[in-house]
Amino acid sequence: KEMNEHDEEVSELAKESIVNWVNTFEVENPCNSYKELETGVHLCEVFSNIAGKEYLDPSLIKRFNVSTNYLLASTNFSLLLSSLHSFLTLSLHIPPSSPHLLSLLSPLSPPSPSLLSSTPPLLSLLTLLLITLLHSPNKNQYILNITLLQDDSKLFWRERIQKAMD
Repeated sequence: KEMNEHDEEVSELAKESIVNWVNTFEVENPCNSYKELETGVHLCEVFSNIAGKEYLDPSLIKRFNVSTNYLLASTNFSLLLSSLHSFLTLSLHIPPSSPHLLSLLSPLSPPSPSLLSSTPPLLSLLTLLLITLLHSPNKNQYILNITLLQDDSKLFWRERIQKAMD
């Protein structure tokens, strides 16, 4: 089942594709399930890989007791979103008041693990990560990693990349 922006529930294909993609990056510990993404740790590490430590220092990521502490996980999502915002406005020179940027950021407020439980905020977050990826000096490697995923995951990411390029 394809991921539709009007669906509230995130499809199993989307969940599997996202976990597989996260594991193509250098992360401290492999992501074993979509549920693990709710800590924010893996997504912060992915962004740090893409944008660099100057935008998100991995030492700032909350790692301990984060799976049982909603506040710590929310702190990771706040860190991720503020780092994404900095990258997009400082590195890509997108005005902070850009309607497109605001339309992607608005579903992500307030930052918390619950962002991953419904499709609209998840799509916004993935689009922001992919915009960052497409402007990364290592984008060719990251795109190559996507082509090495299973076919259904490849199709999922191809559709996401196409939307990020729009």
